[in-house]
Amino acid sequence: MGLVHTPKTIASIIRGQIKLLRSSSYGGTRRKLAGIGQDNPHIYVARAGLFDIDYLGHMNNTAYLTHSELARWQLVAENGILFPMINSNAAFVVTGNSVRYRKEILAFSKFLIETRIECTDKNMWIDHVFRDADGGRIKSQVLVKAVIIQNGRVVENPENFLVETCKIDSAVIDQLKHHEDDKMKGERSSLSSPIFQKIVQYNRLEKIQQHVASRDDEKQK
Repeated sequence: MGLVHTPKTIASIIRGQIKLLRSSSYGGTRRKLAGIGQDNPHIYVARAGLFDIDYLGHMNNTAYLTHSELARWQLVAENGILFPMINSNAAFVVTGNSVRYRKEILAFSKFLIETRIECTDKNMWIDHVFRDADGGRIKSQVLVKAVIIQNGRVVENPENFLVETCKIDSAVIDQLKHHEDDKMKGERSSLSSPIFQKIVQYNRLEKIQQHVASRDDEKQK
């Protein structure tokens, strides 16, 4: 798998770096990030290749997670986050995800992924939306829960990390913030962002999963 996945990862990073080098804010404080804000998604474009498809002639379910990861590699490179994180011995670590398959992506067809990011305290949430290459109908939706790990420990305040270590403008980072005391607002208000509504429902399901796992642990003792 690494023989296929590693070159794809490197290619995604290179594409992101090229876009970063071409951007007007390269070398200074990043005042705008692709993927932050509902109207400013990061765009990743790909094609369902030979290693993505299965015998049914469409993209295999696991390939959606692979392309979501490749989109994140391109995003962090394009936003100038990747190498500051590497230099500070930090990394994004996925702690959970939810996938909904809505409409198949046929073999060798082109598609795009819109990616948006939000934060709730120490957690970062990455929302991937697969669409037709022309930006048409939604094909699939992937919600990823992640944290930043630095020197083997979870970064408790990812917003400060992005400002201080990755040199992202604080006004941009403020757009990421959704704190725990906003949860009830998210549950009561239909005006909450679509991503935050997903986060609230994801957390409910995760609590059930945690309860089931804890009960199983007790049986194993």
